[in-house]
Amino acid sequence: MEILGYILPPVLVVLFFTLTYFVAEAKKNYGYIDIVWGASFVVNAWSALLITSLVNMSWPSIPAIVITVAVTIWGIRLSSYLFKRNWNKPEDYRYVTMRNNLVGKKHPKFLAFLKIFMSQAGLSILVSAVILVTLNGVTYTNNWLVYGFTFAGGVLWIIGFLFESIGDAQLRSFIKKPENRGKIMDQGLWAISRHPNYFGESLMWFGLGVVGLSVLYGYIGFVSYLLITTLLLFVSGVPLLEKAFKDRPGFAEYASRVSIFIPWFPKKKK
Repeated sequence: MEILGYILPPVLVVLFFTLTYFVAEAKKNYGYIDIVWGASFVVNAWSALLITSLVNMSWPSIPAIVITVAVTIWGIRLSSYLFKRNWNKPEDYRYVTMRNNLVGKKHPKFLAFLKIFMSQAGLSILVSAVILVTLNGVTYTNNWLVYGFTFAGGVLWIIGFLFESIGDAQLRSFIKKPENRGKIMDQGLWAISRHPNYFGESLMWFGLGVVGLSVLYGYIGFVSYLLITTLLLFVSGVPLLEKAFKDRPGFAEYASRVSIFIPWFPKKKK
């Protein structure tokens, strides 16, 4: 029965993305998948928490509660932020390109379902490794060890969450001002990192990995941190934005002064 905690949450995540696909098709906007990315981890965490609690007939462990609460806060903040930004807005250019690439192929809608929605469902499940391992794992009998890892990981997560949420808020505030149109954001956290929000997200998942060390085989949970950080640094995060801004006036000077990812003291303007 304990294996249900590893199997049912991923199944629910697949169903969640399947439902999203039908909504996206009805709205003719595949970009809505971005909205549910964060929420998919909330689905995974709460379903795993409820299933393991019912199967074991006991209250969840402190690490399990910390992981669930942290993921819920992060996932709801991210999904609500993207909902406000993307709902009833034109389809993101990335998904327009994906849609155009499927034109002329057999069963384009089914291909979109597999290539876009199911691929992200699979990625969400893989990144949720720390959730499944911690919520289903057996905590060590040494309480000091459990509390130590949970506290240390929780502090790292909070720092990461502040970097991501404050960085996003500072950027929104900067963009809203007409006088900043066309300018490079180099204030607040953006003065010590070109991507403080991405750094914050990476640190949050590292913190969750540390919390996961409080259970047997918890080190497996660092798969989540490695996947997220790899995506941010080399695939869909930093590289895309750096490419998009490289020709904007002032960006080269900004990039020469400010760390690309890890916050650090900026160099003086020449």
